[in-house]
Amino acid sequence: MSVDAADVGVLTAPLVNQRSMMGSTSSTLAICLSYAYFAKVLGPQLIANKKPFDLRQGFEVYNFLQMVFSAWIFYKVNSPPQPRQPLCALD
Repeated sequence: MSVDAADVGVLTAPLVNQRSMMGSTSSTLAICLSYAYFAKVLGPQLIANKKPFDLRQGFEVYNFLQMVFSAWIFYKVNSPPQPRQPLCALD
């Protein structure tokens, strides 16, 4: 089954065309070109003379918290199951 270019609009749902930036491909193309310009040209120009962030202390805290969380999960997975209490006491 072949699809003609004129039939492409028929295959889309009517609600899709009512959403913002979904009526044509020009908005998607504009977003992609803006991203490429920022990533390749404008971004490097903006940060050329900036001092890099010092993230060492933040990474150390993050890694320590990850180790604590991993140890807690390891403990929970490998600990014996606790006996369950009955939901209600029957006399």
